[in-house]
Amino acid sequence: MRGILAEVGWADAVLARETPDGLQLIDGHLRSEIAPDADIPVLVLDLNEDEAALLLASHDPIGAMAETDSSKLEQLLNELSPQSSAMQEMLDRMARDAGIVPPEFLPVDVDDSEHQEKTITCPHCGHEFTGDDCE
Repeated sequence: MRGILAEVGWADAVLARETPDGLQLIDGHLRSEIAPDADIPVLVLDLNEDEAALLLASHDPIGAMAETDSSKLEQLLNELSPQSSAMQEMLDRMARDAGIVPPEFLPVDVDDSEHQEKTITCPHCGHEFTGDDCE
C-alpha cells in the first residue's frame, strides 16, 4: 500500500458516512492510517448504520469475485515499469498468481522435443519432482 501511494498517490477515495458526530470511515482505514495528515479523497455516502455495515461486509468480497483476464493482465504488466521494489514484488506476485509467470523454481524454456527427465527441488517446501510432474 505504501508503494502504490508513494508511486501513484491517491487513486481511489475512502468511503465514509455522515453521523451526528461527524464523518465515520467505512472503508479505507489502512490508507488513512498510512497517511494520517494527508488530504484524502472521500466519498460521503448517504447510509444508515445497518447499510454501512452491509457495505463494509460486502465491499471487498465483491471485488474479490472478479476474475483475472490473464492475457490482458500480462499485456498490462509488460507495459509497466514501477520505481519501487515493493511495487515490482506485488506485480510479480500477481503475475505468478495469474499463471503468467511460472514459479521461480520451474524451468522456463523447456524444449519438449529434447526433454530430459530432471529432478527439481522446490526451494520453499523441499518437494522433489520430475519434469513429468509439471504436465
